Amino acid sequence: MDKIARRAGVGPGTVHRHFPTKETLFEAVVVDHLEPCRTGCHGLLNAVVAAAGVGVIRGSCRCA
Repeated sequence: MDKIARRAGVGPGTVHRHFPTKETLFEAVVVDHLEPCRTGCHGLLNAVVAAAGVGVIRGSCRCA
């Protein structure tokens, strides 16, 4: 965590305050990287539905 703080240009206390464990930091990084995929999935699904002129059953997208 100290190395991450150094590379981010902040103090170790700042990193530990926002991410008390390595697991919480890892989770934040994964969520941050997966959010564009989720958003893209919804955009693609909406485009396909619009092009096909059909409705979608709510909750049918597994990436939600």
